[in-house]
Amino acid sequence: MTDVTRHFFVVLALSIACSGCGSEEPSPLVVLVAVDGATPELINELRARGKLPNIDQLIREGSWGPMESLAARRRLRPKPRRGYWSPIVWASIATGKIPDKHGIVDFLLPLPGTSFVWAGQYDGPPVAEIRLPEISGASPHRLNLRLRNYAPNGAQKVELAMNGQTLGNVELTEDWKDETFAIPRDALRPVENRLTLAFERQSRPADHGRSNDQRPLAGAIAPLSILDSAGEVVVTFDPIFGRFDLIRGFHPPEAKVVEAQSTHMRAMPVWNLLGDAGHPVGIVGYWTTWPAYAVNGFLVSSHLGVRGKRQKTSTALTWPPELAAEISALEPDDAAIARITAELYPQTCQPLAPKELRSFERILWQDAFYQRIARKLLPTMERGFFTVYFESVDASSHLFLPFRRGKAIPPGCPDTLRDVVDKTYFQIDRFLGELIAELPDRATVMLVSDHGSSTGGDRGFHAPFGVFAARGPGIRAGGDVRGTMVLDIAPTILYALGESVPLDMDGKVVVSSFESDWLAAHPVTYLETDTSMPPATVTETEISKEMLERLRSLGYVR
Repeated sequence: MTDVTRHFFVVLALSIACSGCGSEEPSPLVVLVAVDGATPELINELRARGKLPNIDQLIREGSWGPMESLAARRRLRPKPRRGYWSPIVWASIATGKIPDKHGIVDFLLPLPGTSFVWAGQYDGPPVAEIRLPEISGASPHRLNLRLRNYAPNGAQKVELAMNGQTLGNVELTEDWKDETFAIPRDALRPVENRLTLAFERQSRPADHGRSNDQRPLAGAIAPLSILDSAGEVVVTFDPIFGRFDLIRGFHPPEAKVVEAQSTHMRAMPVWNLLGDAGHPVGIVGYWTTWPAYAVNGFLVSSHLGVRGKRQKTSTALTWPPELAAEISALEPDDAAIARITAELYPQTCQPLAPKELRSFERILWQDAFYQRIARKLLPTMERGFFTVYFESVDASSHLFLPFRRGKAIPPGCPDTLRDVVDKTYFQIDRFLGELIAELPDRATVMLVSDHGSSTGGDRGFHAPFGVFAARGPGIRAGGDVRGTMVLDIAPTILYALGESVPLDMDGKVVVSSFESDWLAAHPVTYLETDTSMPPATVTETEISKEMLERLRSLGYVR
């Protein structure tokens, strides 16, 4: 152990030295095992066959049931459809908030200041309309926005109106121009408001020989804001995040995009709230935790795994920063991964396209790495909150679940190919057992997944129900929990650690998983506080070919 590691562990130990001082009950420890794509029906099937002894024991000693995921539309897709998208759902699990509040609304998100949208109509005059929410605060209000002209249109004006009442007009230029308009009190409506932009003309780039672009373009608008009389921002609108409120007269919004990252978060994850309340925290591999940031303990970001390897990330991998070098020795070598994959399918067998196998094997490597890190760091925690993320169940379900359900085995491959998904569950079960062995009996252990998995044709797809299982002080043994949602995990973690639940969370404590006597002695309390986060500077990174290849191989992008 180096001096850096020794110092880190000493600091963490000092933070927990008086964990029981002044308290009749031992200080709580909550461990969240995050298993992407785990499916309740498949877990029950494997439990019945005696194949998941550790998960089975967790369920028997505690409460469990299906957990409803959160269907969301990815904002950057040209034709978005609702789905159970991992980065979006895991952010809701961490924050207890819906996507519009936490800000993670796609795998790829815009760099701040780069999003805009062109206005233009294929049929009819160039009139565009935006839906805005109810506007709070004291009048008079001010509308701030940036506009620009499509240069080949020549000089033109745009007239702005709120709910049909004219706010004014402005001469457009080829360059972006900041404009401010006063909003009369009587122009505002309850529930929702409509901002209309009426341009004088539009034209198509193809008509000017600039490109083959056939879109009629009038002008462009960038993010806007509305301020009340005190100068407080009461409404913000970004064309990317608010694309479904571009009611008419707009083309798909554009932006320079990067992979979703921690600085896109607009709501505090539960470990931030707990750290601020004095609880030590430890995070390993959780979605959108890169760049790593200061926490009351340690954070191993999502870029220490596959994502960082793809992009050759070398900075902000962990908190504290020096932890990255200390745990690098835990990284599995090629021989270790070869042994893992050999247990799943023979190396002479090519059941999938090479790029799909390569993505799957990288995720197996990542899970093994995260488990080694967790086993090293978890024993340093006697109280507080710890979580570790595993992805292989989801990856195997995308690629191999159809074989389990009867898809024809490729030539040269054994029938055991149908067991690949089961074996990834077996591995997670072993991981869980190893982690539980490191814990005191008083620890609360939760196992959750963001969604389930099903099949459609030759692919595995996300299903609407994942898993919730919990065991620990006050939790009912043998409890059958229904009606749980992914939004409920963060409030339940706060409650298990003796903290109040912020009223701005959308989830609830899963009280049905606790004993009535426990609830009577430890009533749920609430706190009126703002757990949103201000905009932060997003790190500009390249979207690597490997990243896009992986997203395509798992069916996330085309």
